[in-house]
Amino acid sequence: MRHLLLQKNAKKTLSTEKYVTSSSVIIVAKGLENVYKELLKRDFHVQTRSVLVKINEGTAARLGNVDKSNTISIASFLDPRFKDIIFNPSAKQSVNRMLINMVADAINSNERNVGTSSSPAEKPLGDVLTACDHFYAEESKFKPCRTSESKAIIEVPRYLHDNLLPTNEVPMQ
Repeated sequence: MRHLLLQKNAKKTLSTEKYVTSSSVIIVAKGLENVYKELLKRDFHVQTRSVLVKINEGTAARLGNVDKSNTISIASFLDPRFKDIIFNPSAKQSVNRMLINMVADAINSNERNVGTSSSPAEKPLGDVLTACDHFYAEESKFKPCRTSESKAIIEVPRYLHDNLLPTNEVPMQ
């Protein structure tokens, strides 16, 4: 009976958060999977083991592929309490690539909406020639050579290198 408390505790973990987020689902699913793997290594009565196997199979059937969901994976990756620590190396790389593409798309969209052309600096003295005229002409031609993808490639690791938020804190405050 004690083993059924795992399911109850998992439910409680998700339902007692002030703001339940889908980012917690992978943590709970992997946690249950790991606990049942450990329990099944122990020596239990045949009936208890049978119940544990059924619960494990049911949990795996319902939550086993939750980390394959792009939406839930991105939500977990963007949750500052978890970031990428819950993913295996190939999943981490895949989610990282998806996020870089999403950030690059957002940067592109923002640049289209804001407009990337900047007006050249005005000459401070109007028609008077100054020593900086050549600089002003060159400045008006200057265009950064960074692409939206290169900007995203910089931003995603910058996010990942920040400290994790403690799990008992609300990520959106």
